[in-house]
Amino acid sequence: HVNAMTDLAIRYSDRHVLEHYHLSLGFQILRREDCDVTAALSKVDRKVFRELVIEMVLATDLINHFDVNDQFKDSILHDHTPKNHPPNLNRNFDGAVEPDTNNGNTKLINNRVICSMLLHCADVSCVAKAWPIYEKWISLLFEEFHRQGDEEKRLGLEVAPFMDREKSNPADAQQVFIKFIACESLELLTTWLPELQDPLMTNLEKNFSMLQQLADEHKSSGLDNKDKIVNIGAPKHLSEDELKDGV
Repeated sequence: HVNAMTDLAIRYSDRHVLEHYHLSLGFQILRREDCDVTAALSKVDRKVFRELVIEMVLATDLINHFDVNDQFKDSILHDHTPKNHPPNLNRNFDGAVEPDTNNGNTKLINNRVICSMLLHCADVSCVAKAWPIYEKWISLLFEEFHRQGDEEKRLGLEVAPFMDREKSNPADAQQVFIKFIACESLELLTTWLPELQDPLMTNLEKNFSMLQQLADEHKSSGLDNKDKIVNIGAPKHLSEDELKDGV
């Protein structure tokens, strides 16, 4: 949206475009009498609810990834884990630190941090689902990426390599995403809630190994760069209905 200067990008001044759009649309729906799940709340609680939802949804923008993680470490985990540690798929944590509830304000702040972290983790959690589900999700995701890349090419815009259907390698791209985005967030969450260690981190490690195997097989095949598309179980072109069914 930002590169193409779409109407949405202009409306939201290039900042958190899709997140702001989803928030605006969601709160418009809530204004309908038959959809207002906050109708029973007081005016004060409705205000708190709106602020919380806005904060949570904006936290799903990956530009905020490191801030969300750091806030969770500082406010919830305290000094339980070293700051700025590199992701490590083999590291296991034990124990959990309860949120600081010394006063109401601290509790409210911590609740917002926790909710933002939970939604952020949910947003990246497909990498920790069972392989058959994750495999389908990768195919749907990269079809969306490739369609965006096709449109950017049509408009004469620069296309990110992972969005170029002639150059992208989904297995490699997903390994990078797991290493530098999903892994740390899910590790932090399972530090606080160790009962989620299995299946989240167990599936994550299995999926990472499967991606590594696919990437290794691809590299050993000696394909040219233009053919670097790893077929992981779905057709390259899906219909609009199929895309919607997979969301």
